[in-house]
Amino acid sequence: MADKIIIIVHNEESQDYGPRIYLDWDGKRIPTLLREWWKYMGGRRGDVRCGTARLVGIAHNTIDGNRSLGVMRSAAHAYPPAMRYLLQGDYAIGDEGTIHVDAETGIVVEQWGRSGGGDDITAWDLNDPPKTP
Repeated sequence: MADKIIIIVHNEESQDYGPRIYLDWDGKRIPTLLREWWKYMGGRRGDVRCGTARLVGIAHNTIDGNRSLGVMRSAAHAYPPAMRYLLQGDYAIGDEGTIHVDAETGIVVEQWGRSGGGDDITAWDLNDPPKTP
């Protein structure tokens, strides 16, 4: 089952991008993880470094053992408009895709590499109530 994912916390307005967060477990749980993170951002919305640290902390607390979580420096070419390079060559580790979450607005953009999805791009808002099946 595909379950590797890369998350990048960023602030679109200031063009600030945090390091890549690599998760190697149940990528399908990401919406729940991000909604939990968004609740804790409260007065720190827009702060990419704080947002990245908090997201890593929440992810760490949900993982059994000491594996499946990493933080990697974002290379210069990982920033827009060249974000498609994230899943090529050395960066091709997110078989569930790459997720960019805006620390200011809560807009989540899922991009490239979702298993079975090819070049699909979807966006959703953490401020909207979760969809029920």
